[in-house]
Amino acid sequence: MTAETILVTEPEHAKATEIFAGVSDYTVLAAPTEEAALATKVLQHGARAVIVGIERYQGTLYEALGRTGAGRGAILSRFGVGHDSINKVLASQHGILVANTRACLMPAWPSTPSGCWDARRGTSCKRAAYAKG
Repeated sequence: MTAETILVTEPEHAKATEIFAGVSDYTVLAAPTEEAALATKVLQHGARAVIVGIERYQGTLYEALGRTGAGRGAILSRFGVGHDSINKVLASQHGILVANTRACLMPAWPSTPSGCWDARRGTSCKRAAYAKG
């Protein structure tokens, strides 16, 4: 079985290269920041998970994740704190879970659950609660 691919935009990948290199259950790849190129890479790799920075994406990334996650789900996560730059309406329309990586990739920070937006429920959620189903 081939490992799932997680795409991480290049500036964010560079900030946590050692952490990403230690991931063995997934294939973690650096990806372009520009939306059309990122969306193309999502489709090329069949990626259902993308970690992005503060860029505001307008559509093609959401469409690509909606296609690769159809029936299985997809996640668009903001590297760091918050997820204001992610369009929750577009994410909801394409069935994409929105989250941030604050507690996951920045171990020096308090280990509080990351916030997320559950597109399936249209509500905020906490990582720990979402992991239960």
